[in-house]
Amino acid sequence: MKKIVAGVVIAGAALIAMMLKRKNKEDEEPILITLEEDQDEPIEITMDQEYSLITIFERQTWQSRIKILLKQLVDQKQLKLVHSMQFASQAKLFDGVREFKQYDYLLVEADEHHQVVIEKEVENFYDDICKEVLNIAQITRSHEGVYREFEIKG
Repeated sequence: MKKIVAGVVIAGAALIAMMLKRKNKEDEEPILITLEEDQDEPIEITMDQEYSLITIFERQTWQSRIKILLKQLVDQKQLKLVHSMQFASQAKLFDGVREFKQYDYLLVEADEHHQVVIEKEVENFYDDICKEVLNIAQITRSHEGVYREFEIKG
């Protein structure tokens, strides 16, 4: 008789424990993990879309040149980034300069041949400088201009 009572008590305790576990699981909210499909796409596609007026060869050449120039200026925290470009007309020049001002560039020089030199103080970070060069080249070409060159000065 003691064995039967003990068995019933143990079975009852097990049943109560299972019901409590089930109730706790129902109270918890399920955690859903989703993977974005964009993670598998290479970065080049987005750069091609963002800088559609710049060829891959130009972009790679400028990035290599920036690396070389920054190796010489590794001890500098602030640098001066200087861009040279030429526009087809005075109206295009004004439109381009207006847009450059939105990126905090200063107009250093402009002449009667619609050639422009702009500059900006930047931090010594490779990615930031690459983005600045690509942005200015893209803006220049979007206003029918010719992006000549850039310089990085300490």
